[in-house]
Amino acid sequence: MDAGVVVIGAGAAGLAAAQRLEASGHDVVVLEASGRIGGRVRTDFRRGAVELGAEYVHGNNATTWQIIRSAGLKTLPFEVTAERPRRFARGRRLEAVDWPAAPRIEEIVDEMERYAGPDVSLRAAFHRLHPEGGPAVDFALQRLARIEAADPDDLSARELARERALNTAGWDNARFPGGYSQVIDVLARGLKIALNTPVAHVRWTSGGATVTAVDGRTWRAGEVVLSVPLSILQRGLIAFDPVLPARKLDGISRLRMGQAAKVALWFREPVWPSFSYLGADSRVPGWWRAAESTALVGLMGGPETLRVRALGESRVIEDALDDVCGWFGNHARGAFIEGVVTDWTAEPYILGGYSYTPVGGAGAREALAEALPPLYFAGEACSTNGHVGTVHGAIETGWRAANAILAHGKLA
Repeated sequence: MDAGVVVIGAGAAGLAAAQRLEASGHDVVVLEASGRIGGRVRTDFRRGAVELGAEYVHGNNATTWQIIRSAGLKTLPFEVTAERPRRFARGRRLEAVDWPAAPRIEEIVDEMERYAGPDVSLRAAFHRLHPEGGPAVDFALQRLARIEAADPDDLSARELARERALNTAGWDNARFPGGYSQVIDVLARGLKIALNTPVAHVRWTSGGATVTAVDGRTWRAGEVVLSVPLSILQRGLIAFDPVLPARKLDGISRLRMGQAAKVALWFREPVWPSFSYLGADSRVPGWWRAAESTALVGLMGGPETLRVRALGESRVIEDALDDVCGWFGNHARGAFIEGVVTDWTAEPYILGGYSYTPVGGAGAREALAEALPPLYFAGEACSTNGHVGTVHGAIETGWRAANAILAHGKLA
């Protein structure tokens, strides 16, 4: 089969690239290994919209807003107010936002996001700056590692601060009452997408490429956009002939694919007082309410994910429900309907949460993102402007790859 461009991966980056190329007159086919589109965006609609993957639009300047406004999608701001405060739970005790350590946590997080010291791990940087330790230091360290889906003994404190400084999207958050999958549906509109089509091999020359699926089908294309997760490249699940050059392989190997999982608990009615975010010293340490559903959503990132994976889904749900009953009262158990755990590292064609930069990883993203015509690379791990680990960062890299193909065609 022939196509002008083959896009490998139907996540946000691949769909964004395909849509822009299709709109510019290119014949595009998208090959998706799994049976659905969206990548790490997955909305569960069993009782309202609950996000099992990406959930927030991070920042008022995020590229996603271009799609939201053009499609007329409804969003809700994620606000922390006096009526919806942050809360903290230690053991079975729920603390109001005025827990004395709460302001200190924010100060420490802000300080670490401006870190300018040597290239050491996040934990080592915390020890350097806060050798006294204490609950606020522990919460701040866990929070940053969780947000990055990273191992704090591996995550580069200096690169974390550099990426924060590069970020131009802003820090206000919004959500979709109708589900994040709406954005994916807009990006996919009108595209030719082959589901259940994992790619096994890409043969490339300066004149084009041949893409071979696991089932033996082949596509000949002038250009290929590789928008698969970093983990797929790191594990060599797609073979390249000739092999990718050393600089590209170095960029791939020096990044890390973080681990992330979410748990959702559905209840017949709200069993909790109003709150925006709940931090807890429990197996599932970060909680919030779903946008428009009587569900609580919890996030685990980095080593936390490994610990809960060993327990299994039913035990994680039961432990999480025990915590909820401890914080809000035993009536929560009577109102409980069901729960689900989504471990993104266990997803066979994703194998992780999102990327982070370890100690010694400076420059790796730039190497990964560099085009090798006819090969172009996209995905959140290819973000070089600080928008790593986000849907809008992925979309930007998809548009960047498409623009590079369009520019290359004009120069040819």
